[in-house]
Amino acid sequence: MLRFLAKFYNSSTKLAIITLVLLLLRLKLFSNKNESSVEIKALDKIDIETYLSDFHQSFNSALEPLQYMNKLTTGKVVSEENFESYGHVEYKYFCSKFTKRNDIKSNIQWTFNTPFYVLTAYYDNRENEFLKSKQNIKIIASAYNSSYIEDNTFYCHMFSKQTKQYLYSSKVIIRVLWNRGWDPRVGVFYTAFLLTCPTQDTEEVFLNIGSNSCPGKKSKPILVDHPLQKLSNNSLPTVSVCVKGLDFKEDISSRLIEWIEWQKHFGVKHITFYTYSIENNTSKVLDYYENNFVTSISLTLPGYQPSTNETRSKFISNNLLQKRRNELISYNDCFYRHIHDSDYVLIIDTDEIIVPLKENNYPNMLKHFEKINSASFMVQNVFKFTRNMNSSNLEFPLLSNNKRSLQKQGKESYAKSFIKTKFTTSVFTHFALHKQFRNIKKFYVDRQDSLKLHFRKNCPKNSMDLCDDTIKDMEEDTILKDQSENVKINVLKVRQILGL
Repeated sequence: MLRFLAKFYNSSTKLAIITLVLLLLRLKLFSNKNESSVEIKALDKIDIETYLSDFHQSFNSALEPLQYMNKLTTGKVVSEENFESYGHVEYKYFCSKFTKRNDIKSNIQWTFNTPFYVLTAYYDNRENEFLKSKQNIKIIASAYNSSYIEDNTFYCHMFSKQTKQYLYSSKVIIRVLWNRGWDPRVGVFYTAFLLTCPTQDTEEVFLNIGSNSCPGKKSKPILVDHPLQKLSNNSLPTVSVCVKGLDFKEDISSRLIEWIEWQKHFGVKHITFYTYSIENNTSKVLDYYENNFVTSISLTLPGYQPSTNETRSKFISNNLLQKRRNELISYNDCFYRHIHDSDYVLIIDTDEIIVPLKENNYPNMLKHFEKINSASFMVQNVFKFTRNMNSSNLEFPLLSNNKRSLQKQGKESYAKSFIKTKFTTSVFTHFALHKQFRNIKKFYVDRQDSLKLHFRKNCPKNSMDLCDDTIKDMEEDTILKDQSENVKINVLKVRQILGL
């Protein structure tokens, strides 16, 4: 036997064959031959004639939302989120370990990985009840036709940021950032998504989203950012504010200065603005505050939505439900920027101010709620119509409005929330949408503790009769005036510096 082995190993050819076999085993080249490759499409690239040529599909696309609403009104809709499926994470290998990506560049505004338009991606290591792997990556994206997305399986293909080599792939957990009760149609909109990619460890990565095959070089890499980190152990809760895409031809600089100063007055730590198109003086105001307190992010619409300023403005104005879906992209991007450096995120518009009534600022008010396991601390709305402005005091467009509606709009109608980052996975305009833990409910802040003042010319178009009666019944309102001295001084100072 020993003689046979000695002769065998003396053969250089046979030795080379054995070495090659051992090398291939050592490299563990996986092929997943039991899975057939799935072709992923981008439905927004299909022309309308092709889309409508399938009569059966077109008919079902129109019928299904009606069937859904019927189920909703009869209580037959069940929760669509399968929490149990999140706990099991299976890692697969669709590329060889020789695969490398060297074409790494900073993300442009939208990175297209069919069929997703990706805005940003963030590491998330917060405690949660559902994911087996605590470390994961959250991706803020948009895609056309959400039913197509939910009917398919997608993978995150991970590459080492250091070596650029392929590591592994994990199945994407898809959350639609929309509730079909608001609008049941799914096939005719760009919809926002929160995509979750489980990771094996804390190694820094970049990734591609795709099907069950190794991504080609045409698929642009998605870079992953770290959320802002908390710099100090403040004993009081911290609040960051998120403002949706500003799109104003008119000069709103006076109102914006006053609004920002009220946010500072009430203890806000940071404000993130998203902008489409704004007038020069308005831009000048944001530039002035953009020094630790304000971040201004220029935004475009994903996919084949309009890109020029005038056309985009008309599109946003005339397509309310597409506008609402697009807004959730910036809201959730802002939320993930602040999951570590802020205890609460407040999503609010520049015609809204939340006023604490028993405390002098938000942190002092929110400290009373710290032991309450809620993701959304909802503050009720009252309207302040601009017809009640004092025309002699237009330096302060918000403060000069000295009346408010006597009627409140109920616990949730037009309410806004302080959203607790510890308990929240995704956000909607008014409250936390998905949660990190089960049984996390909303908390309704007593109207004696806080109110949201909503400054408007008229009732919102979609309010029907809910708002109309409030115009008739007004009462004197001094809750801003009573604490306005420092705000007025700061507003005048900024206006003087900017020459406005």
